[in-house]
Amino acid sequence: MSKNKISTIRCLAFVDARQRLGLSTEALALNACLSKKQIEQIESGEQSAFYSAALKLRSAQKVAKILGLEEADYLEIEIEAPLLSADASIAEPEPEPEPIPAPKPAPVLEMEKLPVPILKSKPAPADLQIKDKQRKLFLYASVAAAFVFAIIHFGNDVVTVSAPVPAAPLIAAPALLKEELTPTPEPTPVAMIEPNAKPATVISDVACPKPENNPVMYKTSSPSKAGDMVYVQSLSQQVVCVIDAAGKEQSKMLEAGTSYSFYGAPPFKLLTANLAQTEIFFQGLRVRPSNPEAKTLILEETKL
Repeated sequence: MSKNKISTIRCLAFVDARQRLGLSTEALALNACLSKKQIEQIESGEQSAFYSAALKLRSAQKVAKILGLEEADYLEIEIEAPLLSADASIAEPEPEPEPIPAPKPAPVLEMEKLPVPILKSKPAPADLQIKDKQRKLFLYASVAAAFVFAIIHFGNDVVTVSAPVPAAPLIAAPALLKEELTPTPEPTPVAMIEPNAKPATVISDVACPKPENNPVMYKTSSPSKAGDMVYVQSLSQQVVCVIDAAGKEQSKMLEAGTSYSFYGAPPFKLLTANLAQTEIFFQGLRVRPSNPEAKTLILEETKL
């Protein structure tokens, strides 16, 4: 359908067709796998029970097939023509823009050449150390020559001259630092998380009932629809919970006579207070569990 077409549902067409077939809104909801509230809003023109107008239109088409209605019987299609302005056909040519004069080149300023100062290099610290050692060696050699000359000329009357020995620099011993030993805290244990584990999504109004140890298994033999939805209608007030294969948990408090559609990835685990107090539809067929008194039901998908 193009973007210029708008479809409007004729509510009275659904009411007349349902009453002509003698069906109640509850029976029609069960046949179409919809809730009673959704059927009532299709007939009244409301939309709060649907996520979008497109979803309501698809649900109305499904109900129309059950009631035997053609598309022309329940749809009004309006075509919106694009609005054209009165001056669109007579458009005056825009004036050509005036040429922008090219900017004048900026004058080039000549920079005066300044004499580069010549910096005299200072002697490196290593050169100073070498010269200091040379002075000390010369001093030691002079003292030794004087000592030899005294021995030769004065004999036993030798005056002992001790050469000055440069004092070694005193290096202060590092102070002993007394550090208080603090106990190392024990590491907090970290919970191991499986790399492929997916976080479960919980969409719940109330807490789910406890699952049974031996749930009832069910698999459709001749499905007519995909297995991505479970439709549940409660015959009494109870909490109904559905957990899909991805771990998404959905729980609803259903009053007597109300229903709800649970969407997700199969297989589904259905938790109830009593399966005998529920009517379950999966893959287009009504589910009849082998043990109606059970509380937990596993719904496995059969590929179409």
